[in-house]
Amino acid sequence: MDSDREKRTAYEQLVRSLLLGRRIESVRYYEIEYEQGYVGWRAHPEVGHFLDHGLDFRMADGSECNFTWDAAFNQFDIAVRSGSLRDELTAFHVFDVTNVEPWITVARHPISRVEIYWSWCDWTTGERSERRYFPEDIELFFGEEVVLICCRQYIPESDALFGMSDEVAVVFDLDTARRYRVGSFERESGLPNTPFHLTAASGRK
Repeated sequence: MDSDREKRTAYEQLVRSLLLGRRIESVRYYEIEYEQGYVGWRAHPEVGHFLDHGLDFRMADGSECNFTWDAAFNQFDIAVRSGSLRDELTAFHVFDVTNVEPWITVARHPISRVEIYWSWCDWTTGERSERRYFPEDIELFFGEEVVLICCRQYIPESDALFGMSDEVAVVFDLDTARRYRVGSFERESGLPNTPFHLTAASGRK
């Protein structure tokens, strides 16, 4: 357990060191190479932007960091690393969205606060049961503006944002976060449609 807490503490320290106090100079989205003319991240603008691979920031001080889905803590979680996502991928479409709202507005301000939200799930295999904590949502504050970057997938048929996903969701306002129970708005139930969730118990820390 101590090693798990140490791993989580190291993750939080890294995320804040890459983001806190920095001002974004450019934002790039990374998608699968779809057919020409299709832009997947624009599919559900009323909810947010949804990315196959993730996104990265180039900061005003020249540093870079990226957000993508990973499996460092659980089957799927949100990873934040130094460097550009371009260096980690082999086949992708990249979109510079620096001049797309609401990035135009939020990029005027440095990141003043970073909140990391951990979810958990109980894995049971045979007689062994294990509770796994994993980072699912990261909330960035830019003055009065808020952006949430999440390891979630939007399901239009049920109008829901499901976690433990191989997609990255970007949500730009608290009303949307409240509606879909993202970030500080706790979910009342687990992830019943996720095949890797082996028991019914899950929650938010």
